[in-house]
Amino acid sequence: MLRSLLATRGGFTIDWRAGTAIDDGVAVCVDPAATLVFDFDDWCDQAVWGWLRRTEPNLVDGLHVGGWLDGRRRCWLDLVRVFRSELTGRAVELGRSLDQHAAFDLRRCSLIHLTDCTDRIDRTDRAASQPAPVPVPVSVGSS
Repeated sequence: MLRSLLATRGGFTIDWRAGTAIDDGVAVCVDPAATLVFDFDDWCDQAVWGWLRRTEPNLVDGLHVGGWLDGRRRCWLDLVRVFRSELTGRAVELGRSLDQHAAFDLRRCSLIHLTDCTDRIDRTDRAASQPAPVPVPVSVGSS
């Protein structure tokens, strides 16, 4: 299932414990050291499930699983916190404090660049090139 979401939508944010997709708010990686990165063409279910098993104990206090493909078709799996949209400023602060390059606005399907030195939140809108997100039921027991 995760591989399919990456292939068809380019990414996902999942409340792993509830088994549901999150489609509103701003997601930011909270533990860069725990990120799993690999070439999408080298997808290995065993490696992904191993990462999920190691990560699952950390999925508490509002932390979730996020995954996305970059422009070079590398897959990034992260522990993410999702902030309500009205708290985007807090998401930006957290991301910058962790040296993250970006956060992601789930409702708008927009990247929020965090490396811009100005106080302005710079958004690269992907909505024109991708369909609007649709909540996706997630089966925790399948890949």
